[in-house]
Amino acid sequence: MHVSIHYSAQANEYAILNNYNVLIGENKHQKYKKLIQKTNKQDVQKILLMQESFRHILLLLLEEAFAYNLLQLNINLHEDEFKILNTEDKDITETLKCI
Repeated sequence: MHVSIHYSAQANEYAILNNYNVLIGENKHQKYKKLIQKTNKQDVQKILLMQESFRHILLLLLEEAFAYNLLQLNINLHEDEFKILNTEDKDITETLKCI
């Protein structure tokens, strides 16, 4: 119902209605409303943020965004630092490798 109020203004701005879609935002709004109905109505913002964080983490896990652990990322970072130092001054890198 609410969506139909904006159709004429959006049609003027975006030419045809296929170029505009508020249903994405409306869909998120409906999900939040359903989630709130399942809660005890206390700390609603916290619950919504936790749910949204869980969804994002799940999405990242499915996309294998956490393929590297922190140790591997740290090693890669330090290897890059040594490569930079190596190009600037070879003697410094030899000293750092001994440490």
